[in-house]
Amino acid sequence: MGEMASVDTEALIAFRARLVRFNSMLAEERTSMRAAWVGLRDTWRDRKYEELGQSLAPLEAGIDQYLKTTDDYEAHLLRLIERAQAYLDT
Repeated sequence: MGEMASVDTEALIAFRARLVRFNSMLAEERTSMRAAWVGLRDTWRDRKYEELGQSLAPLEAGIDQYLKTTDDYEAHLLRLIERAQAYLDT
């Protein structure tokens, strides 16, 4: 466990917190954008409305995949932080 001696736990904690905040904001904005677009369905009725929806679909899928993937990174970082803190506390 010698590699733990050089781990900057504060940097890991700060990065994980930033990642969690970013992911939360991204998920909220994705949901908000979809709701706003759907809410205009009865007001905005031209071809461009549908085109935007078609453009949003792959973007939303990419965001969903990113968020799913980064759940694993958040959990991994938390375990790494806990192991490093346990090592430093000994």
